[in-house]
Amino acid sequence: MTTLNQAQIKARLKSLGLFGLLACCDEISDKPWLSDALAIEERERQKRSLERRLRNSRVAAFKPMTDFDWSWPKKVDARPSTSSSRSASSIQERFLSRALVASTAGGRPRHVPYSAQN
Repeated sequence: MTTLNQAQIKARLKSLGLFGLLACCDEISDKPWLSDALAIEERERQKRSLERRLRNSRVAAFKPMTDFDWSWPKKVDARPSTSSSRSASSIQERFLSRALVASTAGGRPRHVPYSAQN
């Protein structure tokens, strides 16, 4: 168990949002359980934060490298399809040639409909 000074205790209580304990810090700062309770709370919050971030990232389970099928595919067609590359470039040109956002007199951006651009 490490001993904490008053400033360290107050900083940890504030960072954890334990404002009730922060208000009565003078009364509880000498209690032997305080540093252990703070460590437990910080550890649990860090664990829950990591779990929440992993859940929100929607990262699925990965297949181990040993289970990967290295024999598939046998060969890859490296020649790009001219029709798909042409359509992609024409879409990009149309997108760049049209103003998607125009400024009004008030300076607020607004969406310009496609029909108004022609």
